Amino acid sequence: MGVYASSFPTEGDHRVSEFTDPSQANWITAHSEACIMAVPEVLCCWQRFVALGADKNGNIRRRSLITGDPFSAQLVQQLLVSGDDLVSFQTYCSAVNWLAKSTVNDKLKGLYQTLSRSLPLDQGALQSLLSALYPSDPPEDIANLAGLIMKEIDLEKQGFIDEAHFISWMHRIPTETLTSLLHFSVRPDGMEESPLPPGGDLPELVTSEKRWMPSFI
Repeated sequence: MGVYASSFPTEGDHRVSEFTDPSQANWITAHSEACIMAVPEVLCCWQRFVALGADKNGNIRRRSLITGDPFSAQLVQQLLVSGDDLVSFQTYCSAVNWLAKSTVNDKLKGLYQTLSRSLPLDQGALQSLLSALYPSDPPEDIANLAGLIMKEIDLEKQGFIDEAHFISWMHRIPTETLTSLLHFSVRPDGMEESPLPPGGDLPELVTSEKRWMPSFI
C-alpha cells in the first residue's frame, strides 16, 4: 500500500476509540460509519480481528498480522501503529476496505510502493525480492531472472523500474487475469455473512470474563 496507507486513520483524524470500545453496543456501527463499510463487513473483520488476539481496547500487535508469505512483513509495515506497535481495529478496517475496493491502478501503485519500500527498484533490489520468492533457486538463476525482468520493464534503460513502467508492464496481463490476481474480498470465499437480528440491531454483549467481546464472536 505504501504511501497510499496515508489515507488510513491518523492521530488527527476521527478516532472511533475515543468515544467507544469493544464493550459498547455501538462498536461495530461506529466503525462502519468511520470506515465507510457495511455493518456485515465490519462484523466479519471483527471476527477475524478477535481471532488474531484483539485486546480489550480493540488493538492487536502488528506482528500478529505477519504470515509466512515473504512479502507479508513489508505489507504490514505500511500500517499505522501506536507507540506500543499496536494496530487499531479502525486502521485494520480501513486497510481491508482499501484492499477490497480500490481500483486496479491504485492497487498496482500500492503494490509497487510495497515492493520498492520507497527505494529505487533496481536490479539489486529485484534480486532480493526474487530470492525471497524463490529461496531454493541458485543465486545465478535469480540474477539472470532479475536481469531479464529489468530489460523487459526498464525500456528507457534508467537502471531502475519506476512506478509508471511497473504499472504499464502489469497491464500487459489480460484484464480479467489481472483483476482476478488483485481481487480481495472482505469476506473470504466460503465465509457466510454474519447474521443480524430482526431490525438490524447488534447482538447484546456477553457478560462473561470476555465481556468486551460482542456475543456474535
